[in-house]
Amino acid sequence: MNAVGQIIFSLGFSVLYWEMAMGLGSPEKAPLLAFLAVVSYLTAFFLPQGLFRFSLSDPAPVVMGQLSRRFGIAAVITLLFNLFVAAVLMSGTAATVAVAMEVYSATLLGLLVFHAMGGLMAEQANYLQRTNQYKSDQLLAVVVALCMLFVLLAMYFLAFDLGIQRDPRIYVRDMIFGTLAVSGIAWFIYRLGHH
Repeated sequence: MNAVGQIIFSLGFSVLYWEMAMGLGSPEKAPLLAFLAVVSYLTAFFLPQGLFRFSLSDPAPVVMGQLSRRFGIAAVITLLFNLFVAAVLMSGTAATVAVAMEVYSATLLGLLVFHAMGGLMAEQANYLQRTNQYKSDQLLAVVVALCMLFVLLAMYFLAFDLGIQRDPRIYVRDMIFGTLAVSGIAWFIYRLGHH
């Protein structure tokens, strides 16, 4: 399920960047950005897992070190790709603030929801669960707090976007972004519960 989810999410990010290029007036750049999004996110998901492995017999500090390295590599790949996207979309446009806002949001989504929570936190929790080194009430408290924060942020940003008359493409972008975010949180919770 983990690999299938990562492929699906990479395709989801491809749709997000396609829409971003189309909506920001660069339809000729959409296929390139969509293709590079799939390649970049697949690389960010799979390359670190291949480079930094661990087993259940490893002590917790070793596992955390390997997981931190995984996150570091995934974060660098995600950041470099998004800097490239920003440079491509900002060239020849006056809407630099709109580009920066959309690329920044997509970067945070990839880093926080998919690589930090769905990767680093879920893997660490799975390791601790399998080796009986955790307290379930602490894990539950963290998950509930993260979900509450996510819901509050989603409500705030949705109200912000709906409160102003905007281009209809913004709502399409919000639906893609929201679907990816909800799917990422659900993936994180699923991975916590299935070890």
